[in-house]
Amino acid sequence: MLNETLALLIPTYNAAAFIEETIASILACGLTTEEVGALYLADDASTDDTVRRAAAAWTSDIPLKIIQLPENVGEACNLNNAMQTLEKTGVEWVLLMHQDDLVDPRWIRLAIGSSKLADPHVALICCGCQMFKDGSAADAQTPEQSVQSDIRVHPGSVESLLFLKDGWFWCVSGTLFRSREFTEIGGFHPELCYAGDVDF
Repeated sequence: MLNETLALLIPTYNAAAFIEETIASILACGLTTEEVGALYLADDASTDDTVRRAAAAWTSDIPLKIIQLPENVGEACNLNNAMQTLEKTGVEWVLLMHQDDLVDPRWIRLAIGSSKLADPHVALICCGCQMFKDGSAADAQTPEQSVQSDIRVHPGSVESLLFLKDGWFWCVSGTLFRSREFTEIGGFHPELCYAGDVDF
């Protein structure tokens, strides 16, 4: 049975050099249609063969759905458009991945499990990440450690702003968003190219 309430989303733009590796890392998770309803590729009018390479690399029974914009609108607008589209189709949870990221084989199932346990007021579930430099991964939490970490709630307050000033506190790629809440607050600000996540 197709799980139409949860989908994966990869916004892309000229990602031909690495989209196949990103997709291979998702395929290595061995996901089923009972877990994920679709992989959405939201392409921002790429001028290379990103879409063709992605379609050729995707070999899962999970449907691949392409949202292809006729003209380039920028990363934030592309993401916002895709999230609105998914919300309108009834997708409740959207797991966002960047076009050049690799997913830990355990993470997606941990995220799915967390979404099933989440209270209705939970709008997103995020994880730790590993950064790669010169082909090697830096130390980072495992997905299990990330899930077991203390949950910190920072409502719109002075304390939340003080927390944000200390720098990057979450990893956007690998975040599970509740689509309704994402679109209700307007998504990512299109003019904040490098701080849209913090603004969000």
